[in-house]
Amino acid sequence: MYHCHVEATEHMQMGMLGNLYVRPAQNGQSFGGYTQFVYNDADGSTGYDVEVPIQIGSMDSYSTTSTWPCSRCRSRTCTTTTRC
Repeated sequence: MYHCHVEATEHMQMGMLGNLYVRPAQNGQSFGGYTQFVYNDADGSTGYDVEVPIQIGSMDSYSTTSTWPCSRCRSRTCTTTTRC
């Protein structure tokens, strides 16, 4: 997955992200009846015929709030000068 890493939480919620594909150099050559491969294997053992993008992710439930809770006590009134 890629995203711009600037205001990442907000941009990811807005859908400004996507899949990143890295393909082997041997794609396009025919080995064992396949022309698409997972790795550069030279024998066609990682060949496939169907490509399906799947993106799995999660979001922090606090990411849409204006104040972040304290990481120790989860209180929204805790500050860096007070101790939990």
